[in-house]
Amino acid sequence: MKQRGMAGRSSPQIGGKHRKNSKRRAGGSRPGNVASQYNLRLLLTAFACGAGADDTDMGPDVVIWGITINGQKFRPSDWPERLAGLTSAFGHDQRLAYSPLVRPVTVRGTRAVIVGAALAELEPRFHHFLLQFAHDNDLTVARAEHALAAPQSLTPPRRPATTGEPHEPV
Repeated sequence: MKQRGMAGRSSPQIGGKHRKNSKRRAGGSRPGNVASQYNLRLLLTAFACGAGADDTDMGPDVVIWGITINGQKFRPSDWPERLAGLTSAFGHDQRLAYSPLVRPVTVRGTRAVIVGAALAELEPRFHHFLLQFAHDNDLTVARAEHALAAPQSLTPPRRPATTGEPHEPV
């Protein structure tokens, strides 16, 4: 049974031959699935290479702090989870697992993302993306040895002291 469209052409009724094709398209060709496969590949590659807290010969890790170069707190407040979520994957237990090379942390009340030094070799484009994100948003970036192994030993950047007086426009 055919239905007439606006241009007078016939189109198959729901449940016709296009139903099979729509099921096929709903699977592997969606962009989200490709990104998920990429994220899982990055996560698994990092685990397989032993990357993470015990990398000592790769150089210092990068710490992207949630403080701008002007001393302002970076918003939104969940930015570290969003950024690290780009390399996350859901495990068999249906829980989100971050890559061991990109970890969101809170150190003494300051939000940050620690980027392992091994990421520059494993995924140089993504490493560049993270550094460019920090640059574009005027975030404070520091390099620290063993930051992934001991994030609580880091010292957040100081925010400039304010006098409490409003600033007048110039």
